[in-house]
Amino acid sequence: MVGDNGTILHTSNGGLSWVAQIGSGDRPLRDVVFRDLNHGWIVGEDGLILYTSTGTQGALWSAQLSGTARHLNAIYWTGGAAWVAGEGGVLLTTTNDGFSWTRGSQTTATGALTAVKFYGANSGWAAGEGGIILQTTNGGLFWLARPTRTDATLRAVFFINDKTGWAVGDNGTILYTVDGGIFWVKQFKM
Repeated sequence: MVGDNGTILHTSNGGLSWVAQIGSGDRPLRDVVFRDLNHGWIVGEDGLILYTSTGTQGALWSAQLSGTARHLNAIYWTGGAAWVAGEGGVLLTTTNDGFSWTRGSQTTATGALTAVKFYGANSGWAAGEGGIILQTTNGGLFWLARPTRTDATLRAVFFINDKTGWAVGDNGTILYTVDGGIFWVKQFKM
C-alpha cells in the first residue's frame, strides 16, 4: 500500500498488521504493482518510479529514471511489460524491469491519465480526466481515443475478458463495454 508523504506499507498476514518500508522521502506515492514476489514498482509525483527486486518483506526501493517530471498515477504489469499512466497523457512502458522507460505512442490525451489496465499482452486501456478512454489492440504501439459521452474523470478500468469491461469515475460514473472498449455505455446505480 502506498500514499502521501512517501508512505509504503507492507502486510504478510492478510492485512492484520502493516509494516512501514523505506521509500521516497516525503513525495506522494500513487500506485504499486508487483510482477512476482520479488520485483515491484511504485509510481508517484514528479515522475517518480521506485523499483525493488528484494521482495515484499523489508524491501529496499530505489529510484529509476522515468524521463518525465509529470505526476505518475497508475502502473500495471501485463506479464511482459509494465505500463505507467500519468498527467499530460503520459504513457510509459518498460520490458527490462525499468532499466529503461520509453514513451508509448503519441495519444490525443492532454489531461491526466489515472488508470491503465491490460487483458493479455495486446489489449489495453488507459482512462482519465474528461472521460477519456484510450485503447490499444497491439500491445501499446498505438492508442486510440474511444467515445464515452461523459466528462467525469475516470479513476479505474477493469476487464473480465478481452471484450467485457467497466470504467468508473467521479460523481458515481459507471461505464460498460461489451466490444473490447470501442463503445462505452453509461450504467446507472440502483
